[in-house]
Amino acid sequence: MSLGLRISYVVTAEADARERQLAGRLVLLMLAGLMLLGILFEIASQIRHREARLLADSAGHFAWGYAWINEGRLDPGPTLKCWDLELDPHFPEREVNGRLVVPDKYPVGWSLAVLPFMAVAKLATMIVGWSVEDARTFHILLMAGRLGALCWACLGLFCGYRALSMLQPPLTAAVSIFFVWIGTSAFAYTWCYPTYSHAVAMGFICISYFAALQCVRGPRAKRWALTCGLAMGMVICCRVLDVVLVLPAAVLLCMRLGEGGGERGRLMRSLHWRPVREVLPAALLAAVGLIGPVLLQMAVWKTVYGLWLYRSYEGEGFVINVGNQIRLLFSSRHGLFFFHPILLFAVGGLILGMVRAGRHRATATFLAMVAGSLLAIALLYGAWHWWSLGWTAGARWAADPLFLWAIGLSIFIERFLRSRPRAVLITMAACAFCSLALLGCYLTKLIPPDDYITVKIPGIGSVELP
Repeated sequence: MSLGLRISYVVTAEADARERQLAGRLVLLMLAGLMLLGILFEIASQIRHREARLLADSAGHFAWGYAWINEGRLDPGPTLKCWDLELDPHFPEREVNGRLVVPDKYPVGWSLAVLPFMAVAKLATMIVGWSVEDARTFHILLMAGRLGALCWACLGLFCGYRALSMLQPPLTAAVSIFFVWIGTSAFAYTWCYPTYSHAVAMGFICISYFAALQCVRGPRAKRWALTCGLAMGMVICCRVLDVVLVLPAAVLLCMRLGEGGGERGRLMRSLHWRPVREVLPAALLAAVGLIGPVLLQMAVWKTVYGLWLYRSYEGEGFVINVGNQIRLLFSSRHGLFFFHPILLFAVGGLILGMVRAGRHRATATFLAMVAGSLLAIALLYGAWHWWSLGWTAGARWAADPLFLWAIGLSIFIERFLRSRPRAVLITMAACAFCSLALLGCYLTKLIPPDDYITVKIPGIGSVELP
């Protein structure tokens, strides 16, 4: 019997070992490729001027850590004001709690994550005698922050593979993670734009699911429950809306692994609800871990702006518009399925998994939570006043839930890979190529950074795609 999560077939121990070895090589190749791309892009970016590499969101995320490490103050406002003299006026002065300040509307999660890397870089600049105002100090700290974000992205991809391999055969897990990575905006925002918070948020989301599944397995459950909570807290401190993406991980903490699970990716079929007395310790530890980063964020706001809860996106908000919801998914202006067609198969896999789950209520509940989280994040971003999110490489909001997309894609792949391997791999590769081609057009400015795509048709002229 199969749930769409695993097709029943006879496999020898030798074939199983070969599959695990191939999956491991694919994951290592992916991580090595990501590190190489990131390092090469960082070297190339050092040739450019600072203005070309630190704009808008990047400046806001980096400013916290830069002010803490290099300038010895908690408030990044003076730093942002200085940078805004050279950049667009993205951080205007305004009154906050009776004081005129230059507020940083972005949370501190990105800077918290890369702070150890920036601290090491600052120590190196002090050893060689570079001053605080030295431009080389700025470049070294920025490079350290970018490489730190790259490391978190690599760790997240590895944890995502390890987590998915508990639910699926290793090769299916590796192929799913790989194709979701190169077939979505996660590819661009891990190596090309790591100073945006998407790479770090994606990494911590993957870590939260890996920790939750380790907790489900039983050994060292308390330690993993605390780790899961810490990762979820960091997700919130990176991108607040991503809280909906870690709700299924919280549900996983309420489950346990039954008899017959664990081998060859049979874990999801063996999930059962745990008694409340077993759930409470893990839930409390996860809550403690989650509260830590959130309290730290609130303490920073209180110290800098005098408010425990600071509404940093003043003047921005949500506007319910059905047309924008449709454009978010299908338009040529960063539409999800237009830029990343591989996610159609991920959505289809989730639907297939829920249909095939049948009487396995724990599995059905988990898959429904995954699908509901993806729907919720799409509705939230579709309702945002600037639904296209500005200059972005595709649907950049889709980079964060990489692991959730991979769950759906793995169900689809596992359902058809054994019977039609060539067709499945060719289809996945074609979808990924379409996404990569559009990314290349974006980077080379062949398509507009934040507008609908216009194509020239012989005999007709220029036609704007919807």
